[in-house]
Amino acid sequence: MKRVKITKNGRTKRQVKKCLSGRIIPASMQSFFGQVKSHAFCSESDSGRVSLAGRLKREPENLQVRVRLAMQFWQQGQQGQAIATINDGLRLRGEESVLAHCLGMFRAENEEYQLAEEWFCRALRWDSRRVESHYWLGMTYAAQKKYDLAFQSFQQAAQLRGDDKAIRQALTLAANCAGSLGKRRAMYLFEQCRDEVDISAGGVIDDLAEMIIAEPEYVKCLIYQRRSGDSHEEHRRLLEAVEQALSRCPAHADLHYYCGIIHEKLGNWVKVVQSLRKALRINPDYNEAQITLGKIYQRMKKLPKARKVLEQAVIGGARYADVYVMLGRISQAMGQLDQARAEYTEALEINANYRQASKALAEMAT
Repeated sequence: MKRVKITKNGRTKRQVKKCLSGRIIPASMQSFFGQVKSHAFCSESDSGRVSLAGRLKREPENLQVRVRLAMQFWQQGQQGQAIATINDGLRLRGEESVLAHCLGMFRAENEEYQLAEEWFCRALRWDSRRVESHYWLGMTYAAQKKYDLAFQSFQQAAQLRGDDKAIRQALTLAANCAGSLGKRRAMYLFEQCRDEVDISAGGVIDDLAEMIIAEPEYVKCLIYQRRSGDSHEEHRRLLEAVEQALSRCPAHADLHYYCGIIHEKLGNWVKVVQSLRKALRINPDYNEAQITLGKIYQRMKKLPKARKVLEQAVIGGARYADVYVMLGRISQAMGQLDQARAEYTEALEINANYRQASKALAEMAT
């Protein structure tokens, strides 16, 4: 299956998944499988594996030993042996959701997403309350761009109301689907789980930093979430989490971009520019950063700089009506009226119903 880039830094879904392996296991997923996963991927000696194999012969129904041995086989490249170990357990135990889930994980790790989907669905038929199966089923749906189904799976994980970190993990991946589902539907899930993502509590900073490293889009959804408390303080705490993430991943363009977005919310214009320029040094073709930087330069009355960065964005593919309207306003402010009319007209060619462009042209005609 084709690997699809999901971040501005060009990391693939598989690379992100491997980056996450063993690092973030939400507390409510620290059930049997979570405990096994957190330990089994550590390197063990051959004698340790032999010891597990011997123990499994003596205790063939010991689920934990069987899964640990299978995961050791998988980690050491013996995929056939790993799958055979789980299949033997299914023949022995019958409808066992942990074993089905384990097979789903193996298939997902191997990017065999359709097979992974089948096994996660089977695990949920046998145990519909298995939070981690809902979560990883959502991951496999997202990998196949089945975003509606992914959203439903993450929603199911959230509705089970496990530990708050598990729900934040589900929300992180729901954010990944926001572009295809529409912001409103993604935000519905955030609102539904509002209590579990309370960034006003100082104790969540470390967890937030982990989530943000895994999926920077999470920052966007938290920025635009409706709040009833002190939004300035919550933005400050979110900024603290992003800066903590940046201290560990200083070359991550997305993190610098979202750091700039938070500074914009806090009114720190100089720091907005610094953050966006860092993002663009890492990725010079980062359209969103270029457009935002152009908007900030325009607001700061640095019109030549605003024009230059917005024109770079257009050259890079950001041929959007709102960008041409910004360029038109800059040209108009600089006294370049013919160019302003051309840019407003270009905006209307892109979107004939864009009222800001038609209004600007009408005002110039009077």
